[in-house]
Amino acid sequence: MTLQSALGRRALTERAKGILMERHSISEGNAFELLREHSRIANRKLIDLAAALIDSHRLLPKRPRT
Repeated sequence: MTLQSALGRRALTERAKGILMERHSISEGNAFELLREHSRIANRKLIDLAAALIDSHRLLPKRPRT
């Protein structure tokens, strides 16, 4: 794995965590744990799950403001 690909993977994970943090009002650590848990349950690589989340998050409704 090259440094460039590692940085790209990191960027995808960070974007996915940001989406989860915004949608669920959770911390960065909790967002990562949510990604990790779903990755394990679905038997999918975390990076693949993060990419899928990034690709599809615009289809989901915005979190209602309180």
